[in-house]
Amino acid sequence: MKTPLFNSLFVALNKTIPAVLLMGFLGLALATTARAQMTITFAETGGDLIATYSGTLPSWAGTEGTSSGLLNSLNSTSFYSMNGTYAVRSVGGGLTGSWSAANTLSGGVVSGHYFGFDSGGVYAPDDYNGVTLIDGSLTFAGQTFTDLGLSSGTSGSFTLGGGSDPVSYLVGAAVPEPSTSAALFGVAILGVTLARRRGVRRA
Repeated sequence: MKTPLFNSLFVALNKTIPAVLLMGFLGLALATTARAQMTITFAETGGDLIATYSGTLPSWAGTEGTSSGLLNSLNSTSFYSMNGTYAVRSVGGGLTGSWSAANTLSGGVVSGHYFGFDSGGVYAPDDYNGVTLIDGSLTFAGQTFTDLGLSSGTSGSFTLGGGSDPVSYLVGAAVPEPSTSAALFGVAILGVTLARRRGVRRA
C-alpha cells in the first residue's frame, strides 16, 4: 500500500528527474566544449610540482616535420614536455602572450603525450591530427609554486599558433568540470524539492 509520503516522493522525483537529466546532458556538452582548448593545471603533490595538461589544438593543419630528444622545462614563454620523437608546427608562430611565470624550471619528468610550445612553434605527438586529445604531465621533484614564481589561485590564458588555439592555466586546486557542477546542482535541486514537499505535507 502506498503511503502519502511515498506518493509525495514519487511525484517529486517525476518532476525533478527530467530537470536533473537535462542539466547533466548540458553539463556534458559544456565539458566537451571546454576540452576543445588546452588546459594546464599546476599542483603541489607529495612535495613535487606537477603541471598536468589536457586538450586539443584545433588549428593544427598538419605536421611540418619531426624532431626528437628530451625537452623538459618551462618558463614564462615556453613549455616543453617531450622525451622522444615529436611533431613540429611553426606556421602562424607559437606563443601569443605569457603566463607570467617568473622563474625557469628544468629537469621535469615527462609522462603521457608530448606537448610543448615557445615563441617559434607548437609541439605535439608525432602522429597528431588536431583532433585527438593530448593528455600528459610534467613533474618537477621538490619544487613548489614559489619556485615557479606563481602563487596559488593564479589563473589566466594565452594563445598558440598565432592566436588560433587558446590555452588556459590554473595554479592550485582544480575547478570542477561543468558536468560535475551540473550533477551536483541537480542533486541540490532534488533535495530542496523533497524538503519543500515534506514541509507542505506537515503544514
